[in-house]
Amino acid sequence: MSPSTRTSSVPSVSDMTGEPAHSQTRAELIVTVVFALWFGLLAIAHVVQAGRFEAMIPTWLPAPTFLNIVSTLGLAAISVLLVRRRTRFVGALAAALMLLVLQIVHLDDIRTAVSITQNDDGEWIRNEGEGSRPVLIGRTLFQLVSIGGALWLARNTHPASFARHAQPR
Repeated sequence: MSPSTRTSSVPSVSDMTGEPAHSQTRAELIVTVVFALWFGLLAIAHVVQAGRFEAMIPTWLPAPTFLNIVSTLGLAAISVLLVRRRTRFVGALAAALMLLVLQIVHLDDIRTAVSITQNDDGEWIRNEGEGSRPVLIGRTLFQLVSIGGALWLARNTHPASFARHAQPR
């Protein structure tokens, strides 16, 4: 076994039911922290640079400001769900679902070779036909790997998996 998947676990405490808590592997802890921080920072970025994220939304989707607000709230909620052990499974599934839905935008960006630039007035503009397809494809592949990571975390934090990892009494 590799060091990241060893059965040695990070210390855990019993949940509120008195049952032994699922012992968390280092890999689960690392993936959880990375996803929670990533989604939390993205939520902040969606607020701080709202215009940039609104410009990323394909023109065929209505109400970019509304969609950015929904994305921001979703990212923040997922980050909180991932931090709490009792809601981590739901958070991981929500992360995978959100990343999967965003793949539609990434695939559209590849199709249209989009780039996002800022004009002299500070307004973010969507430029179709000017983007680098290899960069956009790389981003899309990274997103696919991220979906796999979220699904892996969901599988390992599913309540049914707790019995496999339970510490002896």
